[in-house]
Amino acid sequence: FAVAVRGALVGLARAALREITAPTLFIVGANEQPARPGYTDVFDRLQGTAVLVRVPRAGNSFEEPGALGSVAEHTVGWLDRLDARKRHADSSDA
Repeated sequence: FAVAVRGALVGLARAALREITAPTLFIVGANEQPARPGYTDVFDRLQGTAVLVRVPRAGNSFEEPGALGSVAEHTVGWLDRLDARKRHADSSDA
């Protein structure tokens, strides 16, 4: 399975981050105020195939026009790519 994370208070889970081995999509707003330097630390602690996406012109609540749509598009695209890789791997094993 996979994990999709949207910014906010992910630092609260810092102790458990090294235990996450599933592919992880980490989405943050590029304009979050104050800037969240801790996101880099959180992202670096993720194991496995972690992907970081910064949504342009978006804050931490993604209230800006088009921001949630961008989050949805990134999430769907990421899940589609994971599914394609899984299907390819399954067909190679057959």
